[in-house]
Amino acid sequence: MKDGSFYEGDFVDGEMTGKGKRTWEDGTEYTGDFVAGEKEGFGEIVYGKRNIKEHSFKGHWVGNQRHGYGELKLRNN
Repeated sequence: MKDGSFYEGDFVDGEMTGKGKRTWEDGTEYTGDFVAGEKEGFGEIVYGKRNIKEHSFKGHWVGNQRHGYGELKLRNN
């Protein structure tokens, strides 16, 4: 992809839609639901090394944003 990320999963009309996994250059990985290229539905993101505060979030997403119920894990460093 243009931003250096990699996607493996379902496509509809050329957009990431359905179940998939996206990996960014910094090692951040999102596995879950996509709609029209955005995180939407249920999924888990594990942040790469550049994010010094958060480690992961597993829960609901709306419009590429964490939304509603979920579990956020913080780094211990």
